Amino acid sequence: MSSTAVVLATGFAQPRKISNGMQGIRHRILADNPDARVGVYSWREFEQAEKIAATLDGHIIMAAHSWGGWFANLLAGHLNQRGVEVAGMFLADPVTRPPGGTLEIPANVRSLSVWRKRKGAIPTAKIEWEGGQPAVETVNVSHAKVDECPSFQAAVIGAARGEQ
Repeated sequence: MSSTAVVLATGFAQPRKISNGMQGIRHRILADNPDARVGVYSWREFEQAEKIAATLDGHIIMAAHSWGGWFANLLAGHLNQRGVEVAGMFLADPVTRPPGGTLEIPANVRSLSVWRKRKGAIPTAKIEWEGGQPAVETVNVSHAKVDECPSFQAAVIGAARGEQ
């Protein structure tokens, strides 16, 4: 796992410093491998996406929740411009800025999985991906809890372990 870089992007109401699904994933990955390269970013760091992309190499896994999905997509776009692949992207109820739009996932993303809430007021982003149709799972939790779903967390942690 030492050659894997894991990027975790939090949503609108999830500062990096509080406990949330992404922090739980980070803790579990680091418990398995204290030397793992795991970065937790806020969607608010979107202006730094190009700089962050320049620090990434190797086997890249991205997981994002809510507006973090918009951020992860920007980051993947910068990696695509550099010719760098994203081995897996895991999106927990992604939302665009402004809400209600479409995420156009770049061709460098090799595997795409999306978890969506069954119902709620926050509009989940439409997904267009040059790689085809993403794997989609609908879960019966609120938007704020999609990144805490066991199946989402297990998929991200498994990919970080190389089980994808």
